[in-house]
Amino acid sequence: MQLRILFLSLSNTYETLIEQLHSEGHIVEQLTEHDGIYARPEKATAIAVDKINRFYPTYVINNTPFLSLPALSTNSIVIGNTEASANLELKRWETRQKAQELGFLLPEVLEECDLNAVSTDYTETVFVKPKGIDPWHCAWKIPAGTNIEENHNRHLPSGIPAYVEADTEHDMQVDCLFTIHNGSYAINSITAYTSKGDEKIFIGGTTNWKTGIEYRETSPEQNTLVTTLFNNWLEYAATLGGSYQGWAATGLKEQNLYWYEQNSRHGHHTRFIGSGQDWLNSLTVDPAECLKIQWDWDL
Repeated sequence: MQLRILFLSLSNTYETLIEQLHSEGHIVEQLTEHDGIYARPEKATAIAVDKINRFYPTYVINNTPFLSLPALSTNSIVIGNTEASANLELKRWETRQKAQELGFLLPEVLEECDLNAVSTDYTETVFVKPKGIDPWHCAWKIPAGTNIEENHNRHLPSGIPAYVEADTEHDMQVDCLFTIHNGSYAINSITAYTSKGDEKIFIGGTTNWKTGIEYRETSPEQNTLVTTLFNNWLEYAATLGGSYQGWAATGLKEQNLYWYEQNSRHGHHTRFIGSGQDWLNSLTVDPAECLKIQWDWDL
């Protein structure tokens, strides 16, 4: 049966999947930040609803946790987060507390401040994260030696509560790609690599932040630790509902696993391999169907 599918997402997220869905005979369109889907919520909602009313999709894949669609006049099925599952990404301060309860270590909090009032005294690398929902929906790395006032504070508005985390100087970053549907979850993959978070540099970053990143292997003991804690987390996350792909990011340092964040959306810079129908089934029937497909990190 031919389906009409609309994706709401960042660019460089679903393009290879869309190619596969087209090859299987489906009609697929996509709205990204280039179409205004990452504008302020009211405008983004209006853009999405207008497109839905004109395209009349069978499925809407809402890969934007901050965007909550209203009741639709079409019969489209929306696949995405609940408010509670979206907040695992959008409300980092609350999420990190829950991660600690479930066994993860947390990076040291160096200060709590407004997003535009980070102390200018840091000489080491730090990470700045909004406590709650903010216009950018992201965290930032401030590398050692940065002029914090010029390259960070002066570019942001006041009144947005934030916190500053110390750099854990991990041995490797470990990400868990997962699928949640109908209160159940499945782990697509667990990937360890040498990222230092340079994609999060706010000002003065590089477009080739992936240069030099290499995959790493965890020891049997580390693998047991990582797998246990990710399952602890996902057992909880699944209770918050939603049908979505997401990933949890952590830092592994010897036998210590530090919580960084959950992203309640499928990440960009991946390549899809497999059947589009299996992918759709993982979000509409059984999340374990995701084990039939593969997302390769484009490192």
